[in-house]
Amino acid sequence: MAIDKIQSESINLADNFAFTGTVTGAGGVNTPCFSARKSDSNQSLSNGSYTKITFNNEVYDVGNCYASDRFTVPSGEAGKYVFSSGVMISNNDSTNTQYVITAFYVNGTQATECQIDFRNNYGGFSNTPAHSLHLNLSVGDYVEVYGAIGVTSGTTTADSHASRHRTYFQGFKLID
Repeated sequence: MAIDKIQSESINLADNFAFTGTVTGAGGVNTPCFSARKSDSNQSLSNGSYTKITFNNEVYDVGNCYASDRFTVPSGEAGKYVFSSGVMISNNDSTNTQYVITAFYVNGTQATECQIDFRNNYGGFSNTPAHSLHLNLSVGDYVEVYGAIGVTSGTTTADSHASRHRTYFQGFKLID
C-alpha cells in the first residue's frame, strides 16, 4: 500500500523507514570542496622556518575556491569547514635529530600544527605528517598549508611522489 500523505502528528520519528523512491531535502551537499596534490618537483624546506607548501595538481574544485595554493571561502559560503593535509618530508642524512611540522594557516596566521619528532640512524628519512582541522570561516577567509623542519644536516624537501599522493591538501564545507 502506497502512502500519499503523512501528517506530522501521525509519524513516529524514532521508527526506521525504507524508501524506494527519491528522498529530497535531507542532508547537505558539502560544497564548496577541493582536492589538490603536489605532482611537480620536490620543494626545498629551510631549517627552522615555515615554508608555504605548493600543490600544483588541482584534482577537483567544486565552487572555484582553490587557486594559488590556497582555499578561499567564496561569496555566500561562510560556515564550518573541514580541511586535511599531508606533506611527505624527506632528508638524506642519517646523523641528525629531526622534527617535521605541517601547519594550517588562516588569513596568514598559524592556526594549528602537527609535529613529528624522531632520531634517524638509517641513511635518511621520509615521513608524512598528516592532520585535519575544523574551522568556522567567513567569506574571503583563506587557508594554506606550511611546512617546517629542524635538522642539523642534509637536504630536506617536501616531496611530490605524484603516483602515491602523499603530499595533499583538501577540504569541504560541512554546514552553514
